[in-house]
Amino acid sequence: MIRKLGTGVLVVLTLLILVEGVAWVALWVGSKPEEGFLVSRGSDFHRQLARGFVGTSRGQLAVDPHLGYALEPAFEVFGVKEKVGALRIVALGGSTTDPHNEGHWPGVLSELLERGGISAKVFNGGVGSYSTNQEVVKLIRDALSLSPDLVVSVDGVNDLGLVKSISAATPMVNNPQEMIARYVVEGSLESVFLPNLVRLFGFGRGILREPHWGRPAKMAAEEVWEKNVRLMNAISAEFGARYLCVLQPIMGFGSYNRSSDEEEMWKESKDRPVASGLPYHEALKGYYQAAQARCGKLPYCADLTEIFAGKTNLYNDPRHPNPDGYRLLAEAVFRELRDRGLLAQPEAEESASTAGAGE
Repeated sequence: MIRKLGTGVLVVLTLLILVEGVAWVALWVGSKPEEGFLVSRGSDFHRQLARGFVGTSRGQLAVDPHLGYALEPAFEVFGVKEKVGALRIVALGGSTTDPHNEGHWPGVLSELLERGGISAKVFNGGVGSYSTNQEVVKLIRDALSLSPDLVVSVDGVNDLGLVKSISAATPMVNNPQEMIARYVVEGSLESVFLPNLVRLFGFGRGILREPHWGRPAKMAAEEVWEKNVRLMNAISAEFGARYLCVLQPIMGFGSYNRSSDEEEMWKESKDRPVASGLPYHEALKGYYQAAQARCGKLPYCADLTEIFAGKTNLYNDPRHPNPDGYRLLAEAVFRELRDRGLLAQPEAEESASTAGAGE
């Protein structure tokens, strides 16, 4: 009797394990995130994140709760080693700033500073596909701890059409952040017994509700860009750093002479519709004209959209300069910093103003 009972219990447990295993396989094949008796981390969430990262950066990326994704390490450092009095410069932006793109402008800027006899350390915090929404968060969370003297952001195109946001009403939330939040919510059915089976058939009690994305505040792309630029300036000033925003050059806007190869690249992208339904070249022109107008009213904004005017063979693709283009961009940023007096140490500026007042 006891033997039969033991055999029956063993059969039941085996069947339950098989059923739970089948449920796990069904979840895995259906590409739904799952957690439970049999655990899989090969769910759709992770595959989507991996696909989403393709092309954003060549560096090592990690899921980040505040930014959606981030580079490890958070900053690539160029210039002098620890030296008293060295200028500390933080560079922010998207792929045009990303240190894993060949010839990136912060690296060239570091060379120009050294050649000009300016002792400086450049912390490159650019990450491919970052919009100014992510730059603001990175500045607050990561850059301020570096005690920068100067913050330079080179951006513009990644805010076009709010393509990095989940909606115009929630511009601060990007797609990987939404995926992370939904993964947590959708995987929060409460069940200890056969959790995969419960998950498969949608039984059980949901622990968490729909994610909250903040108060809806629909804004035009250029308004979001300006808001974030003004925030970065205000935050930098509050913590003792000076700030320069650069409206980046981009193929398709301005008087650039495209080569035959560049013309082919441009033809492939110019008519692709953006989120608004407009062809890319029309959306780009409208957005950049609006951003230019706003940049012109900000004393800490440099419009560098025409630095490639009359030149050719400076792009790797319609959005990214090649090393020659990056060098021209770095030289233009250097001139802006020099001509605006931003390369002097704050202490030197204070001493000069004090001496002037004394005279």
